[in-house]
Amino acid sequence: MGAALAEVGLRVAGYDIPSHRHYAPGFYRADDALTWRLQANYQGVYRGYEGDAPASTNAQGFRGPDWSAERLGAARRVLCLGDSTTFGYGVADPETFPRQLESLLEGQGGAAVFNGGIPGYGTVKELALAPELIAQVRPQVVVLTWLPNDVLEGRDATQVEVIEGHLVSDRKKYEKRKRRWAGEGIH
Repeated sequence: MGAALAEVGLRVAGYDIPSHRHYAPGFYRADDALTWRLQANYQGVYRGYEGDAPASTNAQGFRGPDWSAERLGAARRVLCLGDSTTFGYGVADPETFPRQLESLLEGQGGAAVFNGGIPGYGTVKELALAPELIAQVRPQVVVLTWLPNDVLEGRDATQVEVIEGHLVSDRKKYEKRKRRWAGEGIH
């Protein structure tokens, strides 16, 4: 009861702690084969516990520079596949590990590094996406990031839908979460 009264008092005083761990606006789009992908040309922000970080996707719907003819024709090409870690969950575009890898390789004669990371994907989805991206990029090296949570991610993809650019497995919980993002109600 004391915590509820304290929150009401803080709200009346105009103080609020925003809900975190989401992209604003939502950046997913539905996909028949893989359930979801990222929207192309997305410009938004990741709202995390540590603060906000800008996030964007290129014309192909992936993080990093556009996959231009020049980049696709580079003598050395690296394709990075993975989930939110590869995508760069919570960091600005230049801080993602594929962009950092490309910077490191500049001193080694250069290479175009392509970020194929999609938050929420597990290894099964990453491997389903791989043939498409390998055909486009024709990489000499493929880096597949794997973390223990990849075993669980994407298992029940049939239960997930894309609503307003967000991955949703329970509409009621999503509506409640959406109200929290908007700062509505007591939480």
